[in-house]
Amino acid sequence: MLPRKTRTRLDTATAQTRTARRLAKKARSRRRAAIAVIAATVAVMAAVLGVALPHLTGSSARLTASSQQFRTHLAAGRYGRSGSSSAPSTPTHLTASAVSAAKVALSWRENSDSGAVVHYRVYRNGTEIASTASTSYADSQVQPDTRYTYTVSATDAAGAVSEHSTPATVTTPTGSASPSGAASPSASDTPTTTTPTSATPSATPSASASSSSGVASPSGFPGASNSGYANAPGYTGTLSDCSTNIESNTTYRNCDFPDGLTIGSSSSHPTDVTFVGCRFASNSVVDADVADYGSNITFSYDTFEPNTVSASSEPTAPTAAAVSYNQGYEYGIDQRYSGALTVDDSDMWGFGDAIQFGYSSQSAPVTVSNTWIHNPRDNGGVDHTDGILENYGHLSYMVFNHNTITGNGNTNGLALQGPDYSHVTITNNYFSGYGYMVNTGGNSDSTDMTFTGNVWGTDIEPGWGPLYGNAMYTTPSLGGVWKDNTIYVAPGTSWMAKGNNGLYWWPTDGNPSSSSQIVGHTTDYSAG
Repeated sequence: MLPRKTRTRLDTATAQTRTARRLAKKARSRRRAAIAVIAATVAVMAAVLGVALPHLTGSSARLTASSQQFRTHLAAGRYGRSGSSSAPSTPTHLTASAVSAAKVALSWRENSDSGAVVHYRVYRNGTEIASTASTSYADSQVQPDTRYTYTVSATDAAGAVSEHSTPATVTTPTGSASPSGAASPSASDTPTTTTPTSATPSATPSASASSSSGVASPSGFPGASNSGYANAPGYTGTLSDCSTNIESNTTYRNCDFPDGLTIGSSSSHPTDVTFVGCRFASNSVVDADVADYGSNITFSYDTFEPNTVSASSEPTAPTAAAVSYNQGYEYGIDQRYSGALTVDDSDMWGFGDAIQFGYSSQSAPVTVSNTWIHNPRDNGGVDHTDGILENYGHLSYMVFNHNTITGNGNTNGLALQGPDYSHVTITNNYFSGYGYMVNTGGNSDSTDMTFTGNVWGTDIEPGWGPLYGNAMYTTPSLGGVWKDNTIYVAPGTSWMAKGNNGLYWWPTDGNPSSSSQIVGHTTDYSAG
């Protein structure tokens, strides 16, 4: 039964409707009849929404003013079913990471009511510094060795602003903004292009994955010191055996799952489950370390590794000897249901694919941030080995922000190999190695991809090149954005000239044809 106030409004509206109909019947012109019908319609809508309007049996001028008042208030979002305004929900999962001494990368989860959100406001130390329609932002107005606190709020079309998110605090490192501090030499802005022959390269690259020995990515990116369970907030040095019967609305902390984990089943989908500071280990050579049938599952500061290797023997150098094919696992996380998936601050190694997913949408997105994906298992001559894999296409609203993805894998570090992607954000990541470091779809049927602030690292030479398929960023009509991507020449690199360090990386660039070639650019890329 409707509430008393609503019934009263509807009774009033009914009476007004009857009056309007009598007016229409007696009207001397079509104009008065039309006015009366409009009056009835506005009255019913106003009654349901709880809007107080002047009596509608008066003149044309009064009706026009009344209906205009209704339209104005309705467009401004002032009337909901309860007759009160409603602000957007508060943004969640805000993370802040120091990319360098002069840049902080921020990312957060898209609002559940994102259809009503026009933009997000970003605040540093309580002061608004930016407004963006994206779910990530790079703050380049920071100083070295300084602590900053960030929050984010959401704003809708009517100007209503949500509460601030939970704060995220970060301290920038000491040093310069450039990874090595090297000055950029003069260079030709004519790109060198490598034309790929296949979106999924064969298991053995035509070029060897040569590299320097023991080098690592520049400071500020995810690595051994800031990812995985050992770096989880509140970790005491001990993990506990936990139940593998995963329940909804539960947070699991400091758990050890030495034989892997299945979350739910094909007919059961736990929701709102978070794993913090946990270890997932298995030897699932042709299966998953974690099979995820859940919805809104979050992995934070977790480690995914083989249970065939001592936990103290985790490789940290990009070129360390690979775990053998039979000692690793096929997937770190295999997403098997269309629920949201979030991975942050985690450590993943010894895999065939660290993350495989096949679902992502505006209401249930895939988000991977601040995660160290490194040292995959040997391919055994049978695997295509990737860092993150999506092979089906037709997905949207994926975010990959501030990750380290390095490896001797033979396919792609970030492998978006299907067709028809949209609203993909790839920001502030460190890539190195693989067949191609990055594949964002070699076709021209994807739209609205943002690729900014990423670094092409030289720890491991890509088998074919840094990027497979550049149509997204070279065809303006597709809505792709390529900006502020650079090259970092790691110490000891022999295949890339030191002169490329700090130069801009363009989507049309390929591997150098000689160790002395300058492939980078002194100016940023522009599709125009």
